[in-house]
Amino acid sequence: MISRGGDYCVLARACALHLHLEIMGLLSDQLRDTIAQLEAADRRAAELTARHVADTRAALDRMTDDMPGDPIADAVELLRAHGYIVTPPQ
Repeated sequence: MISRGGDYCVLARACALHLHLEIMGLLSDQLRDTIAQLEAADRRAAELTARHVADTRAALDRMTDDMPGDPIADAVELLRAHGYIVTPPQ
């Protein structure tokens, strides 16, 4: 003879297992979506950083292109004009 209490325990365990599997599936889906969002944000940050570095380098190149002459030679001449003796490094 099978007790009804035993059948209930088996059924309850099966329902609990099904519920746990459902919850784990939902958590897995949410984690996958969150990871995808983080990866997309990381790609956007890398693209923006690369663009910023390129823009900064271009601005620095424009600044050096706008400077006429040799800045070191100009500084030496300015120092000599004010009475300083400038010797090149050895």
